Amino acid sequence: MKKCLLWMGAMIFFGCQSGEESVNIPYNAQGDLAGEISHDSAIINVRLTEKAKRNPTTLYYTWEDGHVYVPYRKDMSENVPGAVGWARVLYGTDSTRSSVQKTGWKKAVKEHDFNVQFALTGLPPDTVIWYRSEIAADSAAGETRLGRLQAFQTAPEPHTYTPFDFTIITCWAARSRDIWRDGKPWGFQMVLSMQELDPAFTIHTGDIVYYDSDSPCATDLDMMRYHWRRMFSIPCVSDYFRWRGIYAIKDDHDYRWDDAWPQQKVPHYHRNAEYMITDEMGRQVFLDAMPMGDKTYRKVRWGKAVEMFLVEGRDYRSPNTMPDGPDKTIWGDEQKAWLKKGLKESDAIFKILVSPTPLVGPDRQNKTDNHADINGFYYEGREFLQWVKDQNIKNFMIAHGDRHWQYHSIDRTGAHEFSCGACADVHAAKNQPHWDEERQPYFRDEKGGFLHVAVRGTEDEPELRMIHRDVDGTPVYVKRFAPMEVERL
Repeated sequence: MKKCLLWMGAMIFFGCQSGEESVNIPYNAQGDLAGEISHDSAIINVRLTEKAKRNPTTLYYTWEDGHVYVPYRKDMSENVPGAVGWARVLYGTDSTRSSVQKTGWKKAVKEHDFNVQFALTGLPPDTVIWYRSEIAADSAAGETRLGRLQAFQTAPEPHTYTPFDFTIITCWAARSRDIWRDGKPWGFQMVLSMQELDPAFTIHTGDIVYYDSDSPCATDLDMMRYHWRRMFSIPCVSDYFRWRGIYAIKDDHDYRWDDAWPQQKVPHYHRNAEYMITDEMGRQVFLDAMPMGDKTYRKVRWGKAVEMFLVEGRDYRSPNTMPDGPDKTIWGDEQKAWLKKGLKESDAIFKILVSPTPLVGPDRQNKTDNHADINGFYYEGREFLQWVKDQNIKNFMIAHGDRHWQYHSIDRTGAHEFSCGACADVHAAKNQPHWDEERQPYFRDEKGGFLHVAVRGTEDEPELRMIHRDVDGTPVYVKRFAPMEVERL
């Protein structure tokens, strides 16, 4: 989406900022987020804040600082305190004021960290949608403040083949920022590199924040909220999602703690600290911070070319410590049935399972929390991959996060799996397990990066490119798929 060509018309369309002098009207210092975009709908998340900017960076932590635990304070470094108020969303497609549509007003309250979400429906397909929030101290008051102008693109209709690009990422941490300004951490080089590619959207596969290892660590609700505020107010992150949508999946670190499951009780002692993060808190904070629908597992259809199946890996899982077997599950019966039904019914050319954790691997021998682990949830993973082969689900592949290294593996059933890699070189793992080139054509650790997915060609000659890029955006591995090439082996 080439923003500069449409900027002037959109400014005429939405008008100038108002309410700047009224200190009683809240702001939206983090910007807004567009998510769950389809060919005719989207969800917009608006968070109201006390001030126009986040707190300055006065105290920060690096990898060498270890795990730091401090009590929450409103004035802490890089915090973005919220504010009670009212909001609605103005949106449209062109530069005529008559086309502006408005949602109803909603109140932002502390219980949801001052986030409010708006469902936009009846949108035109494959179209740039301009939007901005309108904020008031009271829904009945005359004076309002306009948030910044933002945009996203709707998907093509399911029967339309349209080339497009998107990215898949994982494992963010504030301590992993690799761009510094004035001697302080500023942002991620990976985000600037993705910006240059101008993808239609980004899928974040989890570990969006790190409650248990990104200082100051979050052991209670207030500090959990702080982690999300800090991450999405980082300048380059906020600017990146100003122009595109996000589809978010949660994993362990942005749910409770490393390798967590729902049945674990609190207080939980982890790294010499008492964690009071319940299962309910882990679920709710994620839903408040990200633009989400009713289900955290869902399908994303982007024209005739691609249907993506985003799965939930924490809410329904059995305890990691349970002996492996047919009763042990990550997905749960309902989600698993939904996934299989969706794959069988999909008429998209390419089907991509987007998972927070791997199915094929290989993974570290000491891990037990995913489908690739022999002593983890291996039985369910093998059963599913064999089912895909037996059902002859064509043009199927897996993209996942959680692992801090990049690879392309080929399962013995023929399924291709791509690990997108961590957000920065400093966050990448070293000396990780890997197979020979026949089973694993690409393997790269010690360096961060992301996965760039590009749809090219035509409906008669479609092509899907899975491109591993480093943090600078340089392609380090490209795998091209045409339908006959990806059919079950």
